[in-house]
Amino acid sequence: MSREYTNKEIVEELIEGIKNSIAYWVDRTDKTNEEIIEGATHSVLCIFDGITSLPAFNISVSPHPDDKQYNIDNGDNYYPENKIINDDIYMHDLVFKR
Repeated sequence: MSREYTNKEIVEELIEGIKNSIAYWVDRTDKTNEEIIEGATHSVLCIFDGITSLPAFNISVSPHPDDKQYNIDNGDNYYPENKIINDDIYMHDLVFKR
């Protein structure tokens, strides 16, 4: 019978996907160190964007409760609470645009 994945199972799948991406890129002896790091970063962001075998994962801003007032008091901008930053974009498309 079908059931919803548990948080533990989801985290395990996410970590496994990230580890697999890293392992793939570490073994690329035909690439420079910079290309390996860029490739691994791109692969991990593809996981979050949901274009792998896993679903998309929302990335949200979670500032410390005291941050907003501290930044206001110092005249600085502050991050919103629980703002999803990748709901309408693919992060992997943005990283290496020059």
